[in-house]
This record gives sequence, C-alpha cells and structure tokens, in this order.
Amino acid sequence: SIFENCESGTNDIADFYFYEKDNEILNGQWGKQVLYFETAQDAIDRTDPIDKYSIYQNTSNPQTIHVRVESFTDQECYGTSSFTLEVGSIPLFNEPQDIIVCDDISNDGIETFDLSGTIDEIKQGINDNLTVTLHTSSYDAEFGYNPIDATFTNYANPQQIYVRISNGTYCHGLTDFLLSIVQVPVTTEPSPLVLCDEDYDGFVTFDLTESELQIL
Repeated sequence: SIFENCESGTNDIADFYFYEKDNEILNGQWGKQVLYFETAQDAIDRTDPIDKYSIYQNTSNPQTIHVRVESFTDQECYGTSSFTLEVGSIPLFNEPQDIIVCDDISNDGIETFDLSGTIDEIKQGINDNLTVTLHTSSYDAEFGYNPIDATFTNYANPQQIYVRISNGTYCHGLTDFLLSIVQVPVTTEPSPLVLCDEDYDGFVTFDLTESELQIL
C-alpha cells in the first residue's frame, strides 16, 4: 500500500522509517526478512539496500521504493515487490485566540458559546478549501472523532477546545484554544452614609472607604 507522510513546509520532502512496513509486507510469514531499495535492479541484485532503521528522505514525490523479501537461511530464495511514497503538506491556518467572557447572573461558570467566529478566524485569508472541526479531546481531534457543534455549552471552566484542520488530503493540522468564564463579583449593598451639614451649605466630605469595606 502507499506509504504516506506529512511535512510542514513546501518542499515535498518527509522522513520515513521503512521498518514500519515490515509487518505489512511479510503478512505473517516467518523466517524471512525485508530489504528496501531505490531501484528494481538493486532489489534483484541485492545492491545498496536502504537502512530501514534510519531516516529516509524521499527524492521525488511520489517515489517508488522496491522491496526484496528473502529467506534468512537462503538469500537466493527471494521475491520482489514495490510500494509508493507520497508526501502531503499540513494545511496552513491561523492560530485561534482564547475566548474569555463574563459569567451571567447565575455565576455558575457555564455559558453557551458560538464558535463559528473562531472557525472563520482559523480560515481567514487562507487560499485553501479547509475543513475545520472542533473536539473536546486531543485524541478525538487527531483522528477526527466526535466533532462538536459550533454552538457549544461548556461543562468545565476553563475548557480546552481542540481543532482539526484538513484540506481533503492525507495530512491535517492540529491546534487548540481555551474557553474561560470569569465569575461576576458578589457585592453587598452598603448602608447609607449620613453626615450633618454643619454650615448649611449643602456640602460635606464623605469617607467612601467605609462603604467599600461593606461592599467587599
């Protein structure tokens, strides 16, 4: 099958470890080993095998890699095959801003958010057909499981929202942002401040710190 990998740049080059293909190629066969080569003739001649435990960077995209499966006890008992390397690019996107709001009169730390604006923020100015999904765990975002609706009521405060960004290819981007609800301060109504107007001019000086202590 195709061996796919992603890169964050634009040079179509990625890192591959070929030992990761061994089990798929052997398909349960015992007593055999898998060797990897850049050309079909090298696989036949057993010349210049690629070190499958070291990073291999593709030389073209796509690129064909040739395989030789041989017996441990008789190297001349072998078969050859091939598979394709393909490199995709992680989509470009804008990092979302955290969302901070004040709680309502209930002060329960729960609010309903419209996250469509955040989705627009992630896509803004990007010349690509992006699909943005929101998730409540990094695992769900990684694999695209259990997307939440853009109208979302938090159940923790603060709550992390994880984002998966894809453009229809094998590769996808991941990011996250925080929903935070700031509780409304609880205040106490102070008692009235009363002073006598000793000079009958309608003006007196009040010490408002007395009320401040009652409010807090």
